[in-house]
Amino acid sequence: MNKDIIARDLREKLKEKLKNFPLYKDSHYIQVVIKKHIYIGYSPNDNRIENISGTRFDIEIGPKICYILDFNIEKNERRKGYGSLLVSIIENFCSEEISCKRFITTPSGLAKEYGFWEKQGFKYRDGLVAEKWV
Repeated sequence: MNKDIIARDLREKLKEKLKNFPLYKDSHYIQVVIKKHIYIGYSPNDNRIENISGTRFDIEIGPKICYILDFNIEKNERRKGYGSLLVSIIENFCSEEISCKRFITTPSGLAKEYGFWEKQGFKYRDGLVAEKWV
């Protein structure tokens, strides 16, 4: 797989949902690194330190598994359904483009407290790791 094609295809998935996901802009930064696995980082710009509280996600994709390493919706945009929409975009992109069947994350903070990942269909394996099969 080509990292430029992956970034282009992800942008298209985000644009498809633009009416429902107004947090996306063409100027947002998508980093794709391909080594043993595929790493994708998304944020408003390439300064990850500056965007610690902004809308962003980091995923690592291995054979048939997508690890959601970091996931955040900008603080003043929470509780509007954007988190659920972004999770569905990630799942759709990874399952269609890269054939992922399993999604794993390690929820913490408010996402864990309010059951965000359970609402997305994830089940806790051991109280720390949550997973979903599609």
